[in-house]
Amino acid sequence: MKYPIAIEPGDDTHAFGVVVPDLPGCFSAGDTLEEAIDNSKEAIVLWMETVVEDGLAVPEPSSMARLTADPEFSGWLWAVVEIDAAILDSKTERVNISVPRRVLAMIDRYVLNHGGTRSGFLANAALDKIMHVSILSPSPLPPSACHLTENKEMSCGSTGRRKKPAAGVPYGVGNGHTSD
Repeated sequence: MKYPIAIEPGDDTHAFGVVVPDLPGCFSAGDTLEEAIDNSKEAIVLWMETVVEDGLAVPEPSSMARLTADPEFSGWLWAVVEIDAAILDSKTERVNISVPRRVLAMIDRYVLNHGGTRSGFLANAALDKIMHVSILSPSPLPPSACHLTENKEMSCGSTGRRKKPAAGVPYGVGNGHTSD
């Protein structure tokens, strides 16, 4: 899937702000144009994952021609980012994995006592680990950065244009904190 992004130009004292017009509330920023585009990809993925987990539909990308005609983005730069559509696919896929017998026996005992299946246990354990690592890592957009607003719009990302932090200090893109 290819999503157009609108980029508010930055300069020596202001970050490049990014808005994803097709995904209400999805925005990001970066010190450089390249960083802003890279950060927007992560914001889009987190926005989509949150929407799918909430049982909502992800909008299809609009045409660049329609979006660039919007006067709201006059003077902004445009780019297109590609997102792997597999992140939206909830279809179960059979895989073959290798697990030490001891670990498999522990999994079997757990699901026998707590209900469920090996596959369900392993999928849930993987998701728990991914979410735990995402929250603890210095990722610019932790999953907790995405939430539904009062207007039932998804909000993921940071506020648009901001002053650049001191060298080596991360923005914390997506956590609602400014760098001022």
